[in-house]
Amino acid sequence: MTTLQKVTEGGHIKKFYHPYMNCLSVFVANLINFIVYKVNEKTMKSPLEEGKTLHKNSIFFVPALIDVLSTILQMTALNLISGSTYLLIKGSSVIVTVFFTKYVFKMKV
Repeated sequence: MTTLQKVTEGGHIKKFYHPYMNCLSVFVANLINFIVYKVNEKTMKSPLEEGKTLHKNSIFFVPALIDVLSTILQMTALNLISGSTYLLIKGSSVIVTVFFTKYVFKMKV
């Protein structure tokens, strides 16, 4: 992790640690889950249920990129603001999910 020094209002030097390693570990964990999923898919050749279709692996690319970006932003925010404020902002994701479900995708909540 790289560090920067920041001088606060009181003249004290405070170190800021960039959360790159934490974000990388989250991405690696998601990658391991994907590998386990693909291995399980290869070994358990069960027929598809009626009405289901095979999907392409490329559909995981965009969500994975968004997940990495959001993790980087979350870890950076956690370094820059207090923990309680971070949790309040992160908890609002439930409200955003409900909004998108109801008004954008026109589904019942």
